[in-house]
Amino acid sequence: MRFPPSLSSGILVHVLLVVVGCGGAETDGADGRGSGGGSSGAADRQAPAPVEAWTLSDTPLVEIGVREGDEAYQLHRVRGSVRLEDGRIVVLNAGTQQLRYYDSNGLFLSAVGRRGEGPGEFQSPAGLRRTEDGGLQVWDGSLMLVSHFAANGTFRESARLLASGKRCSRATTGSWTRTGS
Repeated sequence: MRFPPSLSSGILVHVLLVVVGCGGAETDGADGRGSGGGSSGAADRQAPAPVEAWTLSDTPLVEIGVREGDEAYQLHRVRGSVRLEDGRIVVLNAGTQQLRYYDSNGLFLSAVGRRGEGPGEFQSPAGLRRTEDGGLQVWDGSLMLVSHFAANGTFRESARLLASGKRCSRATTGSWTRTGS
């Protein structure tokens, strides 16, 4: 897909995936609960779980995206990306209403989805998340629809959100929630 030169600066998007290393925090008590004693009140409560620290690499592991060139690498309105368990990278490219699949080195593999209102089609894809079973969910704000895909891009099903509200967002649990009136 070609965009006018006036849009070219907004078209180039680099999807940068970085190494994330996690380190745990330490507790100060032998039982992992921290200091404090006594037999009642706050001292008997479990301390919150340690917060993991993230460390980012200085250079990206993979760069995906070009200003000009192969259309498979031209990204416009990226709304999310995930790395699958096998190392593949999936990018939600809202400009073409597609999920684009790349290998772990950034080589284009395939694309699924298109503009429409049918199964596996999108109007305004706005969010992407990986599910516990390794599949994908795409939130479409215009259709008020969550579409479910297998990790290989095969459409599984969709569910329309019918609650009375105007916004959909991702809860801290990773599920989609609709709020507002």
